[in-house]
Amino acid sequence: MTPVRIVLILATTSFSLQPIGFCQLIRPNYVYRNLISGIHDHFNNTCILLLHATVDPLTSPDGIRTRNAVRLLNLQRYFSQERHTRTAIMDLATFTSKVGIDYFRIKRPLFVILNDQGDIRQLLTNQISTWITMAYPTWIMFLSEGTEPAEFFKGMNIPFDCEFMVSNNVGQTEVITEVYRVSPGDVLRTSNFAIWTPEGGVRITGLQGLYQRRADLFGKTLWVTSIQNPPMSTILNDEHGEMIGIGGMFGRILDILEDNMNCSFRYVEGKAWGVLSPNGTWNGMIALLIDKVADLAASELVLTSTRINAVDFTIPIISSRFHTYIKRPSSLFISWKGYTAPFATSIWLALGSLIILSSVVITVTEYVGHRYDVNRYGDSPRPRLGSTVLAVFGAFCGQGMLASVLPTTRAAHLTVHLTSVILIAAYSAALISFLAVQTFTMPFTTMEGLLRDGTYRFGVTPNSAEYSLFSNTTDPVLRALFEERMVPDEQLPITYIEGLHTVCREDGYGFMITDTMVGALENQVDCALEALETMLQTSLAMAVAKNSPYRGIIDANILMMRDGGILNRIIESEWPTKFSKAEESWTSVKFGDVLPLVIVLAGGIILGVFVACAERAVVGRLHCNLVPRGGRPTKFEPSALSKYTPESDRLSKPKINVVSVSNK
Repeated sequence: MTPVRIVLILATTSFSLQPIGFCQLIRPNYVYRNLISGIHDHFNNTCILLLHATVDPLTSPDGIRTRNAVRLLNLQRYFSQERHTRTAIMDLATFTSKVGIDYFRIKRPLFVILNDQGDIRQLLTNQISTWITMAYPTWIMFLSEGTEPAEFFKGMNIPFDCEFMVSNNVGQTEVITEVYRVSPGDVLRTSNFAIWTPEGGVRITGLQGLYQRRADLFGKTLWVTSIQNPPMSTILNDEHGEMIGIGGMFGRILDILEDNMNCSFRYVEGKAWGVLSPNGTWNGMIALLIDKVADLAASELVLTSTRINAVDFTIPIISSRFHTYIKRPSSLFISWKGYTAPFATSIWLALGSLIILSSVVITVTEYVGHRYDVNRYGDSPRPRLGSTVLAVFGAFCGQGMLASVLPTTRAAHLTVHLTSVILIAAYSAALISFLAVQTFTMPFTTMEGLLRDGTYRFGVTPNSAEYSLFSNTTDPVLRALFEERMVPDEQLPITYIEGLHTVCREDGYGFMITDTMVGALENQVDCALEALETMLQTSLAMAVAKNSPYRGIIDANILMMRDGGILNRIIESEWPTKFSKAEESWTSVKFGDVLPLVIVLAGGIILGVFVACAERAVVGRLHCNLVPRGGRPTKFEPSALSKYTPESDRLSKPKINVVSVSNK
């Protein structure tokens, strides 16, 4: 139902002349017009409802009824046509019975009670003031001369957060006063709000903000519930085990609220955060708020749709995200890519091309030198491209090359060595970084991956928003996780720190928690935690009972703490300082990091042994072929060669007589 339609219903219901005639206007129309317009403009209301009482027609002459009806219609016509504000007329009894809670669809309404006569007080006391939604609209009521607010509102509850104003006539001036009670049964509090004069109109005399005007609870006692969940909240007990306070971050916040609001807190311990049971009942701190046992739940409650329907939340204290955390995998793995990753593919291709090009240049240069400068080279063997390629490749691996007699070739050698030094330095630096920095591979990064893995279990804290997320979800993955992979309820960790300890203690265990809590608790666990992808973006806030009159003043003080930087200082002081795990000043290279090199070395050894065995077998077969069947070994037999000595070689050589011939 739209607001326009609601106002039309109100107008249609109220525009019969007989009910309009029963109302009484106790101020001139110009006073009503100007004063109501000033209040409407100050609060920026979207519509106006003119409310009156139902008076027995026998108590007023017909002429007065008719004249009042015309005046009221003119007043309604003024706001509707000249002020362009939706306006309706209705008696209070009809409003409560026919409209009811549908007026929630009217945004920022202004309710104007035109007089204090007839059954107005009875209707306000027995019907209107009993509504827990009385603070929703803005109220202005015109009192007759001599009516005292304290006497008129005796026994009537005007909630602390209700903007209810009464206007008293003092000569040509209307004095507008706010009235409220800190709690039902408390004394009626009044404060000056504004004055109206024909010349100056409405002039605000008090402070502009509601909770600037109502910053004092006058010692009101509020009941606070919390849960043991350090460092957010810590239960403080006396020697008898009774809860006497809250420590941690929320304890610091409560201390400031208690001083700023001039109130006192008493405490009742909550056994859980609170979830909705299948039978429709709540437990934990949410149940304490619903049952009015507590006024405020001072803990990091997650805003969920089901909780919002049951209680109200303050403005968020912290924004956070839900993750499932697992222990960082510690298994070794082989990474071949790390040995080629220091250079891009284009650099490797350029390097190979450079080796081949340099080898060709050196080979050609040496070949030309051999051919055209025989005296310089003598009987040295001519260069071959294959040998030169191996020599250049060795230079790029940090090995030397045989010196050349040609200056041109030496210049090429120098260029190759300079290039190799730079490349080796760059490659070595990147390879050392790869070996020194510990790397790991996540088995999965999503909850769907956890489900497919099949070896992991996971848990959440019981009676929490996380538990409700899985138990009430319609998502097939989350439903399957809840039914197949979540640990039994009796094995769920009671606190966040217990859940993180379970992650470190057990292999294949995940725990769902906000990153804010992990940041506060990560220094208390003895393993490295890794987060899966974000499950949910959420806000953490305190909660109050539904339609609590103290939610606004609490929000106003939290905003002041946030704007003044106090909230950040509290979080930083109560949060443990983040530091890295105790680590050595250097990181040792593990066997798994160099395993590819070990595999290459072992492969080379095995290949060398295989080649040696193959050569041995080939040499043995040649030996068999050189020995004639049934004969002696030839002179090429190894056994015959083994009998060779230098002396026998000298004796076996033929003597050559050198004849000196002289040329005479």
